[in-house]
Amino acid sequence: MKTLTPHSQLEDYFINAVIHSNDESNLYKVEDFKLDKSVLLSQYNVSKKDMYEKLLYFKHPNIIGIDKIFEKNQQLYTISKLSNDIKLEKYLLSNSFSESEINTNLNSMLDMMIQLKNIELSFNIKIDNLVVNRDKNILLDNALNLINYSNDEQMIYELGTLMYLLITKEIYKGTDELKPSQKYSRALCGLVNRMLGINSNKKFKTLTELKILIQQSVKFDENSCEPIVCEQSANNPFSKFLSLMAVLLIISAGLYVVLSDKKILKPSEMGLVQSIQFHIAGYMNKSKAQYALGEMYEKGYVVDVDLKESLSWYEKSANNDNVYAKLYLGYLYQQGEIVPKDIYKAIYWYEEAAKDGSEYAQYNLGQIYYKGSDVQKDIQKAIKWFELAARQDYKKSYYILGLLYLNSDGDEIDYKKSFDYFSKGLDSNDSYSQMAVAYMYQNGYGVIKDSKKAISLYEEAAKNSHKVAQYNLARVYHYGKGVKVDKKKARYWYTLASKQGYKEAVEGLKKLNQKPKKKYVKKKPKVQETQTYYTSGAKKEYEEPKSISYGRFIDRGEFVEDTKSGLFWQKDGRQSGRLNFYQAKEYANNLYLGGVTGWRVPTAKELETIFPALDEPFINTPYTDKRCCKGPYEWRSYWTSELDNSMKDYAYLYHWHGDGGRNNCYASKNYVYVRCVHD
Repeated sequence: MKTLTPHSQLEDYFINAVIHSNDESNLYKVEDFKLDKSVLLSQYNVSKKDMYEKLLYFKHPNIIGIDKIFEKNQQLYTISKLSNDIKLEKYLLSNSFSESEINTNLNSMLDMMIQLKNIELSFNIKIDNLVVNRDKNILLDNALNLINYSNDEQMIYELGTLMYLLITKEIYKGTDELKPSQKYSRALCGLVNRMLGINSNKKFKTLTELKILIQQSVKFDENSCEPIVCEQSANNPFSKFLSLMAVLLIISAGLYVVLSDKKILKPSEMGLVQSIQFHIAGYMNKSKAQYALGEMYEKGYVVDVDLKESLSWYEKSANNDNVYAKLYLGYLYQQGEIVPKDIYKAIYWYEEAAKDGSEYAQYNLGQIYYKGSDVQKDIQKAIKWFELAARQDYKKSYYILGLLYLNSDGDEIDYKKSFDYFSKGLDSNDSYSQMAVAYMYQNGYGVIKDSKKAISLYEEAAKNSHKVAQYNLARVYHYGKGVKVDKKKARYWYTLASKQGYKEAVEGLKKLNQKPKKKYVKKKPKVQETQTYYTSGAKKEYEEPKSISYGRFIDRGEFVEDTKSGLFWQKDGRQSGRLNFYQAKEYANNLYLGGVTGWRVPTAKELETIFPALDEPFINTPYTDKRCCKGPYEWRSYWTSELDNSMKDYAYLYHWHGDGGRNNCYASKNYVYVRCVHD
């Protein structure tokens, strides 16, 4: 990487000095002519553009933010504020950090790492990249050596090396173990040793696990704990005998609970004796008993309500691999009703329960990332967890997966998958699934358009009191969409939907009850022209629908007319869902669009004439300006009708990214869209 020369100029910036330089990045102190102030200019390889664009919108007190990004001469440049902070390396020469300051820095840096992970970023913690805020002693990163996220264990190790440096003022060499001292406690040193993985059996696996342990850590002095002394008289042997017999009886009863296979009583059904038994079983690490004790102390069965004790028993049960305890802890921390709300603890316990196969935990994790109210919204993570729950036939996940693949704001739209998931909900007579599948049959999304099936499913959903289905069914009979006009049925369904408070149904009922206006015929009426379409060898005449002209392209409702070539194009670029080459041909052959059949898969040259089809009247075109077809953008392509006869099971598609272009791939193993054409 070529370093900029001091006293030279780049855009609106005058280079004062080179602060830092290596093979991967350069850092300069520069003058901003426009703002008339000093700023930091960082220089990187242009390949890192995606990473730093993410950082442009990332705000955290431990990172000096980026204010601007631009490219020049195949190099990427970022602008950030110039701070008066001191380099960490220089600071450690004459200063040190107290244990309290180290804990503060550890928590804030860990929080930053978790947030960076959410946008799939991380960084190498190197001493020359870190500075210290003079006021708060908070470590700040100047964003050099930003890298893509790899795994949690590597991030924890990097953070451990930093904590080791703050404690010893030395670079960690890979084997040195921290020892407690007068300044740094056994707890802190042990925590850092675990982060460094010195004891492989106690290594942290995830950032969330580390965060939870830090939050739960409580310092105490062992010498302050005094044994409990019984005040019973030592001179009464009979009293001792009775006490001993009582203890033996209770222990025997407890062992009976521990060792027997009988069904454990519900906490609400317990008496005093059962309570004692369960306490003994709990102390003997029986996870079911520990879970029951958690409920006892939470709801006050036999014992007084003690939320702290309740949480302790739930955690003991969860740590003994009780999946219900893990799930419930996730719920408690998510809701924040009897414990302070902590979404990271909730996610941790839900993930632990999900690993044990809990479909409820998997679904709840999907909801957390889908809603994005407590963490950054992440549709791909939401889909991942919902699909895991769906594999276990958790029915709630079917409908929401259908919605995600139908209406997602990102690149996840897939009408075929949406239809399949909605359809799975039909077996349970779910009105929402019935309504959704009816909608897809009505519009031909992910399935061949079928008005009869749509109406049938609308009727099923309407009978199950789905107000939108009732309204849609009323419109079908009101306007005769696929059936004869039947105002009596229309009024019936409008009325039912109106009673459920559906405003559109109220308006529909008003229109239905309006008296028709008298029609006045002109003396010399104009004859409306008709246009003839030829479909699959059959001749069909009908009045041309209202159209909107966009210059070369004319919006014909469900398809677009290209006045230059005379071809009709499918308007919705994602309507087909992702198909392989053979499925795409079958889809085109069966397509009924805008009252027309006889559609086909286009050639590469035909697709080239409309590329990239981003402007109206085209809609839902999956285009990206990325040049490479690999990775998450690989599917952004359309099938052509052309086989590659030089290779077995190969066909050509047209890449819908960058500058476009034809390319061959597996015909049966690749799944992309098809945008059908009509002559």
